[in-house]
Amino acid sequence: QVVLSHPVSSPTTTLTLKAPEFGDTDSVGLTRIDRQTRGGTAIVFSDQKWATSNALGLEFSRICDPPIADVLDFLNATVGAEISLVDWYGRTWHGVIVSPETDVRQQSGGYGLRLTFEGEIQ
Repeated sequence: QVVLSHPVSSPTTTLTLKAPEFGDTDSVGLTRIDRQTRGGTAIVFSDQKWATSNALGLEFSRICDPPIADVLDFLNATVGAEISLVDWYGRTWHGVIVSPETDVRQQSGGYGLRLTFEGEIQ
């Protein structure tokens, strides 16, 4: 299961969803500079002090408990706010949902939801 909480310091709102569908993504975005010299040699530079971004692409299906209205209320209440996410591996993340155009669709047995979360493991 995935647990979303807001605010991070002392959660007052919590949303629990079942584990995401197979095919979820966990990606790391590294900041780097790519250049090519006049001779055609590729030069890549990255400093360890530069920020990296960790993004989770999550897709849920057959959401019926909690009701989809509660899920949408949580997403609307936390737009741009830092939240806590406990993923299906038990890791705690702090970050924001970066897909404001969250894809919600009706399916047999409930609703489907796709969102992208960006943050850091605590």
